[in-house]
Amino acid sequence: MTRRDFDELNNSQPSSEDVELKSTKQIDEENSLPIDHHLLSNGNLEELTEKQLENEEKTEEIPEKVTPLPWGKLSVVFFMYLCDSLSVTSLFPYVTFMIADFNLTDNPREYGYYVGLLAASYFISQFISSFLWGTISDNLGRRPVLLFGTFFGAVCVLMFGFSKWLWWACICRFFYGLLNGNLGVVKSYLGEITDSTNQARAFSFTSITFSLASVIGPLLGGLFSRPFQQYPSFVMLFPEWLQSFIIQFPYILPSLFISTLSFLSFILAYFKLEETNQSSWYYRKFISKESEKTIQKSSTTISKTNLLSSPTTEFEYSEQEPIIKESRFEKFKKNFNNFRKHEMLSSPVPLATCFLYLFLGSRQIMFDECYPLFSVMPIDKGGLGMSSYQLGILGGTLGFILFLSQLFITPLVVQRFGPLTCYRWSIIVEAIFNVIFPEIIWLVVSDTDPMWKHILFWGALGSILLVKQVATGYTFLGTFIFTNNSVSRRNYGKVNGTSQSFVSLSRMVSPIIGGSIFASSVAVSKFPIDHRLVFYVATSISILMFLVSLILKKTINKPKEELESTTIEKVPKDTFE
Repeated sequence: MTRRDFDELNNSQPSSEDVELKSTKQIDEENSLPIDHHLLSNGNLEELTEKQLENEEKTEEIPEKVTPLPWGKLSVVFFMYLCDSLSVTSLFPYVTFMIADFNLTDNPREYGYYVGLLAASYFISQFISSFLWGTISDNLGRRPVLLFGTFFGAVCVLMFGFSKWLWWACICRFFYGLLNGNLGVVKSYLGEITDSTNQARAFSFTSITFSLASVIGPLLGGLFSRPFQQYPSFVMLFPEWLQSFIIQFPYILPSLFISTLSFLSFILAYFKLEETNQSSWYYRKFISKESEKTIQKSSTTISKTNLLSSPTTEFEYSEQEPIIKESRFEKFKKNFNNFRKHEMLSSPVPLATCFLYLFLGSRQIMFDECYPLFSVMPIDKGGLGMSSYQLGILGGTLGFILFLSQLFITPLVVQRFGPLTCYRWSIIVEAIFNVIFPEIIWLVVSDTDPMWKHILFWGALGSILLVKQVATGYTFLGTFIFTNNSVSRRNYGKVNGTSQSFVSLSRMVSPIIGGSIFASSVAVSKFPIDHRLVFYVATSISILMFLVSLILKKTINKPKEELESTTIEKVPKDTFE
């Protein structure tokens, strides 16, 4: 190329001033500014998206098309989630008999202490490890963490079946919670394979899966534990070595069954589970090698072009700058500022969602512990005088109705009114019915009462519990959605791990607090320090949850990536005036 040709080529290209003038006119005509992520702080982003959401509500638009759920990924994840839930719910029928077989005490009233110790060993390890597993899943990947947790969870469940001493059982449960962080990572995984149009439906399956585990788990634990005591004639049909094995380890069968399911879910996940965290090491190492090479080649070409076109660049100037060694104090100050600017701490929303989960766990486990105590307590002592059979039938019926509600109704309602609106109304309904529930004592009936009183009592009790449990389902669903939407996808693991640690702490402490309040208040039995007090405490927690939820804005209904892409596409001109 000659000198003349080179000059003609430069003259034919538009100058930087012409390009700038043209782009400015185009922006003025469209009344919007194309902006970069760096130009929007968290506060500006929330304000802009809040205005857009308000404008969308005022104008009638075509409903947003719902994205189909990725059923292949969901089926694998929920099978793993089901196995984890079964490991918890299967203990309920036989844990008291297991404590009795340990021969720790002759007083049955002291069994509850050892049962609480066994449960606490799991929640302590979950409190310690949940944040760690969430952070590892952000850096390493969701797939390896879920596979690791499923495999070693299956091993711990199997070893729990060989428990002959309390210390052995506690160690197995402790390591199960320590090595298995799937409860929090599964929620991160769900957040990455869904968007705002199908989040509610996907997360509702967590409640559905746990409801299913609440039915299957007790059946497995109740039917297959202590087989020699329950089915002696049937056990005698097997060889002597198998009989002696079952007699020596009476709780091995339910553990063996659940661990087998867990190993099957591990094999299925190994072949079918896909990595969804695109910023993780696993994704970069095994999935995006070719795309990384392409990006590196293109970036190298661009950098060479820039170096040729502009002989003096910021890069060259930065190379000429002398390297200044930082002191320890300056390094500490720099690291502290980076920590303070982290997404989970730069805004109160992420930690607020974690505390909402903590309060929800405290309220729920407090009610779940005291409700059966109040129900089976004799009528003359201020209880409902129900039998365990009646309690089981009522719980099974309500559980089936709740299952149908979570499957068909809840996702549609959340999609129509939004997660935040449903969440706040569910808290209000929950608080009201927590106050109403203990007043069912005025309708309590005995065997000599007429039929219409029985119908009134069971109808009122069933209706109160049904409304309360449906409201609780909306609260759990909203909490899961808010936790994910409070941060960007690269921090899903950290925020879900933090929330799981918080709720594990509440589930470790709340049963002790709730049981103590109920026992001491029933002993006094003077309004309001009677059977009502613990339910009033649960109501106060609901009020606290509602106040904390006021921190949240409507932007929490959608993932941050969707909000940022919508805001960057078009920002009103008067926003920057």
